[in-house]
Amino acid sequence: MPVQRRLVITLSLAAIAAASAVVFAFAALRPFTLVAYRLGEGELAALREACAAYSSTGGKPPRIISARRASSLASLLRGPWKPDLLAFAPGAESAALAARFEPPRASLAGLVPRPLLEALSAGGRAYALPLALDPLELAFNRPAFAAAALEPPRDAASLEAACAALARLAPGPLLVAGADDPTLVALVGQLLAERGGGEAYAALAALLARSKDPLDALEAGLPARGGGTTSLAAALDELASWERSGWLPPAWLSYGRETSLRYLKAGRPALLACFLSQRRAVDYATVSDYGSSLLVLGEGSPSPPLSARILAAAGPAKPRRAAEAERLLGFLLSERGQGILARSMGAAPASSAVPAPDSIAHDSRARAGSAGLILGGLAADSGKDPALLASRFRAYLLEAGRK
Repeated sequence: MPVQRRLVITLSLAAIAAASAVVFAFAALRPFTLVAYRLGEGELAALREACAAYSSTGGKPPRIISARRASSLASLLRGPWKPDLLAFAPGAESAALAARFEPPRASLAGLVPRPLLEALSAGGRAYALPLALDPLELAFNRPAFAAAALEPPRDAASLEAACAALARLAPGPLLVAGADDPTLVALVGQLLAERGGGEAYAALAALLARSKDPLDALEAGLPARGGGTTSLAAALDELASWERSGWLPPAWLSYGRETSLRYLKAGRPALLACFLSQRRAVDYATVSDYGSSLLVLGEGSPSPPLSARILAAAGPAKPRRAAEAERLLGFLLSERGQGILARSMGAAPASSAVPAPDSIAHDSRARAGSAGLILGGLAADSGKDPALLASRFRAYLLEAGRK
């Protein structure tokens, strides 16, 4: 080989080695980093507040980066640039990457209910720690129910009976923010679970993961309670029948979260299906006429599933700052950290050692601590974009409403 060519190769290899050394050295010297993957403003604000409180205890605060537009979770777990911690809503995407996360330490895993930890497991191995739960609930107007001599709904049958009775007094007694993607998707998931339990829900999530268009899975047979089959179409048709029966406002599919909160502040809906965090966005004095319960339509059946968005955190495999990450996770699961997250997010604390601030927080954690299934939402559990799922569900419901 000519001397000149050998020299070029040697210099090229040296340059590559030097560049690699710089990259890895920079990665090692960069600040302690927490990446918030596709989290909402409320969750991000809660994490920032909790991490600021952590720094006041002498802990090293992380640099928090919002990765809403990241191509994938896998891209964040690859190479020397991976963060020290990730905060995310767990589901099919994170479960498929379980091997790329560092398993939580037993001392921290023991702070949360085992079934809740199992919801963040894959292949018998936990890959993340839950920090907060935001369950789907049903808020009911006490004066309206007293005037109609009704008991608060506890299952699908009593909800339908209450809607029918209230609709005879005033149209559209059940308010659902149909334009709010998480609310609509969670409600469809509950309707499906009420028909076929966790088995039907899991089967649909798997089908959606493989479908380009969510409506491709519309008529697929899913296991139903008591034998036979059900389908996504059956769950959507049930929701469409609520509108035809006058239980939902005619324009409910155009109502966003802010619309539902505005009606709630005015004390107008007799019933409101929403997430706990949405109701807590209104001050207590304004909603003092409202009671609430978990929206679990399969109540009374074996292990009725709970619908709840989960905020979780995990470190990547072979972390560079394992000790710092563990200290921060310990604070986030402490009474002070859990209190900040629950108050700021309007959610329920995940740690068993932290007192629940109200009955809904207590009930959601108790159910999460039982053997029941936790539905993270068809979007999270199928790996599909929630906006895509919701838009296709709305398209079907709008067409069903014209029939």
